[in-house]
Amino acid sequence: MKFWKPAVKVAFVVFTATFLAQFGIARAATIVEAKFNEQWRVIQKYSVREIPDTPEAKRECFEKVLRGGISMCLDDRHSVYYSAEDMRNEDERTNGQFSGIGATLTLYSGQVAIDYLMDGSPAALSGKIESGDIIMAVDGEDVHEKTITYIVSKIRGTEGTNVAVTFKRGGKLLAPIVLKRAKIELPSVETAKIDERTMLIKVNAFEQKTHLAFAKAVFDAVSDERDNIDPSKRFVIDLRDNPGGLLKTVQLMAAMFASSSDGIVLVEKKRNSESIVRVGDIENSEDVSFLNTAGGVFAQTRTVVLVNEHSASASEIFSGILQQWGRAKVVGVRTYGKGSVQVTISLRSGDGLHITIAEYLVGEKRVKVNGIGIMPDVFVENALLCGDEAKTLRGKKKPLVDLSRDAQLRAALEVLNGK
Repeated sequence: MKFWKPAVKVAFVVFTATFLAQFGIARAATIVEAKFNEQWRVIQKYSVREIPDTPEAKRECFEKVLRGGISMCLDDRHSVYYSAEDMRNEDERTNGQFSGIGATLTLYSGQVAIDYLMDGSPAALSGKIESGDIIMAVDGEDVHEKTITYIVSKIRGTEGTNVAVTFKRGGKLLAPIVLKRAKIELPSVETAKIDERTMLIKVNAFEQKTHLAFAKAVFDAVSDERDNIDPSKRFVIDLRDNPGGLLKTVQLMAAMFASSSDGIVLVEKKRNSESIVRVGDIENSEDVSFLNTAGGVFAQTRTVVLVNEHSASASEIFSGILQQWGRAKVVGVRTYGKGSVQVTISLRSGDGLHITIAEYLVGEKRVKVNGIGIMPDVFVENALLCGDEAKTLRGKKKPLVDLSRDAQLRAALEVLNGK
């Protein structure tokens, strides 16, 4: 039975990733790489599939093992390995700008599929891509068993260059669609006037500077001519389709609605300990200055928060804490239910680990979000667009305020009007 030994040794490399949870990230990365060097020699000697013995092929194989192994051994789909290119893409994402086709991806039955198309993007304007389309190949490379981060790294590239993407829809493989990459700029905050007293403020993601844009938008919405807070003004914060972002940004935005710097934003439960994150737990001097200036200024304003099934992570913390503090009513449907905290740790070779370090409970009441979501105060569903109406609107920039189609926004206005 000697022919089983190479397979056993190769499989063992997956389980070496458990060291990541046991002995610390830096030491574990060294151990895993050392183990892999030994497995690489076994692969070269025994594998039925010939793999070039080159540094490039070795590194690619190592990254494939880490991509699958970390999430598997930790039983956590949010813990993933990032190559150096993935790390660059993540930096671009948190800064709100990148070059690609303008589509968000999701996992569907274990495969990577189109979630939704960004308005005015190459993907939307093509008129050929639909939500639910499964990505099978990028530039001729079979990617249907790859991770989301790998597929994103293949689709993104230099502005103005072409990328060919092959989809499967309804079990049928479609012809490749060639798209020209464009600069995708995602403003983290957008505003639209609803009526003379009410402003809609849409927060697309909680990025590094989102709290500054948000503060300006809210001040503009509720300030009078003398820059005093006008108590008759009110606003709707739209967190629908917001996937989350940075905890610190949520903390600073929530501080604007807090009555005290001692208010609890969340409780982080780690493996062997827990820590309480309060409004005033800020160290950076710029953030302290922001807190001193904006802290508590909107504690009395009339506010509604809109959420849907795609509101996740930081969106759930923000909506949940305003709901718990009694600062806002939440309108929409139950949120996604991602109640965990990840950090991205850079490794020596420019790659990194995006790993779950804690689960969180929202506020002093320790509301569990993971796998549950935030329940709205007013449950309202929006009808899905279909047929000719969906075809007419596809690829076009949709208005932030559309009272004829947006039942959730209409419900938010009814809440503000006291109905």
